[in-house]
Amino acid sequence: MYSRFLAAFLLLAVLLLLYAMPPSLYAHSFGTAGYSEISISGRTIDYELLLDHDQLLAYLPIDQDGNGTVDKKEWDNTTMIQEFMADHITVSADGIQGKPELTGASEVKRNEQSLIRFAYRYTFDQPVRSYEVDYRLYFNEFDNDHKNFAAVKASGTSKDKIFSKGSSVLQGTINGISGEAQGGHSERESGNRAFLWIAASVFVLAAGAWFIRLAGHKQLMR
Repeated sequence: MYSRFLAAFLLLAVLLLLYAMPPSLYAHSFGTAGYSEISISGRTIDYELLLDHDQLLAYLPIDQDGNGTVDKKEWDNTTMIQEFMADHITVSADGIQGKPELTGASEVKRNEQSLIRFAYRYTFDQPVRSYEVDYRLYFNEFDNDHKNFAAVKASGTSKDKIFSKGSSVLQGTINGISGEAQGGHSERESGNRAFLWIAASVFVLAAGAWFIRLAGHKQLMR
């Protein structure tokens, strides 16, 4: 009876930890991971795309001399980089598809991870009132489990979103960013999940210590 109860408790504890775990902790547990930082202001949408250095170079032949790094001459190959963005990520405003203009490219580090950063700008004829991002990078071609952790900022409001094969579209409106139904997670929700994960971890450790102590006490009683 005791062993069954302990097994049930451990199973429940594992499920609780998996549910409460914030996205930042499992970002690299499944497939490749990238980041999107999207800013909307007036008639422009600025999109910073950050992707793992080694994985991107294996996918995009921008390192033409094959030395493992990208020099200035290779960064200047704007045609290839802009086509890469246009082929895999579509950004629209008020139903009109935008054309990416490369404004910068560099190698950066984030949390000890080597990344390649592309900065794109989309300019529209009218101020952006609604937008849509269709993220198709790597899916079906390179990594079905790829995740991209996006943050959208507009009108003083921020919205988080995880792009994946099953949730690849983000839609929103200015002065009230929407798109939560598309699978995004707000900053508050992410913070709540982090708090739940910490609380659940403390609970599991305390309960585990109690069970070990109880088991030792029963052994002595025998």
